[in-house]
Amino acid sequence: MILGLAAAFLLYGLAVGGDKAKIAKTTIDLGKVTAKDSAAIPVEEPQQTAETRSGEEINWQVISSGGADGTSTNYAHEGTVAQTAVGGGSSSNYVLNHGYWQEFAGAQWLCGDVNNDGYWNVSDGAALWNYLCDGEPVPVYLEACDADDCGTTNISDIAYMFAYVFVPGWPEPCEGIVCEVPTGGNSVDLGVPVTGAPGSTVYMPIYVTSDTQLRAVSVGFSYDSEDIEVTAIGLGTISWEFNFWAEVDETSNTVSIAGCVMANPIAAQSGGLLATLEIEISPTAENGSVDFDSVFFDPIGEFVFAAGDGGTIAPAYNDNGTDDLIIQESSYICGDATGSGDVDIDDVVHLIAYIFSGGPAPVPYESGDADCSETVDIDDVVWLIGYIFSGGNIPCDTDGDGEPDC
Repeated sequence: MILGLAAAFLLYGLAVGGDKAKIAKTTIDLGKVTAKDSAAIPVEEPQQTAETRSGEEINWQVISSGGADGTSTNYAHEGTVAQTAVGGGSSSNYVLNHGYWQEFAGAQWLCGDVNNDGYWNVSDGAALWNYLCDGEPVPVYLEACDADDCGTTNISDIAYMFAYVFVPGWPEPCEGIVCEVPTGGNSVDLGVPVTGAPGSTVYMPIYVTSDTQLRAVSVGFSYDSEDIEVTAIGLGTISWEFNFWAEVDETSNTVSIAGCVMANPIAAQSGGLLATLEIEISPTAENGSVDFDSVFFDPIGEFVFAAGDGGTIAPAYNDNGTDDLIIQESSYICGDATGSGDVDIDDVVHLIAYIFSGGPAPVPYESGDADCSETVDIDDVVWLIGYIFSGGNIPCDTDGDGEPDC
């Protein structure tokens, strides 16, 4: 719930469970942040008038006769006079009979006043953040959410309201901002391809590049496999002044991420790390590939950058095809550092050159880890020498049962 400047503003971190990843919420007291003045910013100009909304209470007046019968796809009139306030359909919504709807006043709203308290303040940005990220509470007047007056409600409107409160000279809501900024030099990239075996955990970084300062970023991705699960989303190296949010929906196989600053924009990015996806591959997964693609879904999952000076950027998504995550069963022989198919003295020589002389790494790297320590070092050389010359355990057989353990 948001109550004035002392409102609880929600910072989200990811915790997974159930069909939809649960959200851990951390409370930040916005009353500790200094705005343009210590209270709200009153608005004195007349409020704007929106179109009539459904569900308003109106007066019904009965008259005798009046008007001819009439029907259409949207309504049925039977001896009725109807004014323009009438809406809906004939069978599912209404049938007018011997009467008319009386005109009534339209709803009142103010651009940027998201919480509908008659003021512009930091609570409006907080309310819009909660709505776009969490879907609730829904603002009384959705029209008021388009703070930059660019025709849609997205994370750029959140950035606009925070900037109005914290940046001296920032234009009032719906005043003086260029909506679309040229998109050259702005992109979102995945650090792919990523390769993993069934039952393993892999990590997929998300990078952003921009040719200007940024106030906010929101991105969404979908993936086309039931053999993987995004179990966590880690914050990258970009600082968002406490406002970072991420969610995984396992029902729709989608990932959404958003970050926003309050006052100072972040610098232009050249492959800045936005976040990292932690992905678990099912032990029963078959060899194949998984495609991660950009996706757009309400309310937060748009590909949007909010420029430092205002306006919305539509960044490019550099799609790398369908092989973003490659699932491949491990086929190497433990101890076979050269990939020859046998474990022999050549593998010992190969490891010694790698460890002490900067020679090539084992192919794959795990094949050189003869003692299952998860690193390749002199202990693996000793293990191979013992196996080859002294009848020691086979590589990776740490318990002596004749079977590899890693």
